[in-house]
Amino acid sequence: MNTSFTAAALAALALCNMAFATGQNQPMPASCPGGGGSSVLHDQLPGASPFAINSQNYGSPTDDNAAADDFVVPAGWTWKIKRVVVKGDYFSGAVPPSPPADVTFYKDAGGVPGTVQCSYPAATSLPWGIQPNGNMEVQNLNCTLPAGHYFVSFVANMGFGSGQWGWRLQPTQNFWPAVWENPGGGFGNCTSWGDLASCLGQASPDLAFRLIGCAY
Repeated sequence: MNTSFTAAALAALALCNMAFATGQNQPMPASCPGGGGSSVLHDQLPGASPFAINSQNYGSPTDDNAAADDFVVPAGWTWKIKRVVVKGDYFSGAVPPSPPADVTFYKDAGGVPGTVQCSYPAATSLPWGIQPNGNMEVQNLNCTLPAGHYFVSFVANMGFGSGQWGWRLQPTQNFWPAVWENPGGGFGNCTSWGDLASCLGQASPDLAFRLIGCAY
């Protein structure tokens, strides 16, 4: 697996422009409020890359970093997002169980995360799929979003002594490219949100995730 986020490698990278592409929204189910049930609202898991990028709180002001990717709630719909599933990998000695994760939904601000819409810090994550691996799911969310363009960020909370976690890449671009930031500058690049090519030298533009909930 190629994680590709050492400080030396990041320092040599240059910024590039973002491009916009179509996305992978699923057919809208007619459910909630007042009823149960959930279905897949947006899916970028199929065809995920074997490569991953770090998205992790180490408890270090210089090294904490985050990745995020976008999605669109279609016109005329409201989504209540209940679960987020991500594909990932453990490395540098990390082993299950799944760590707590920060899940944050943002309004799109022209290709980068803007105003926070819903925030779930240190949410309980569960292993997903064949174990052991770094695939994780956070349940019991309750993020209601009207029609519009948004980003979701998923950040594992793991100290240096626990190893590292990476979010799997998605080679197919859906809407804006995914973004990454390292506000403390420990990795040497992208102290604010930038696309994965600019920040990490990755050819794959997006991240592997799935949103589950109801639409009405």
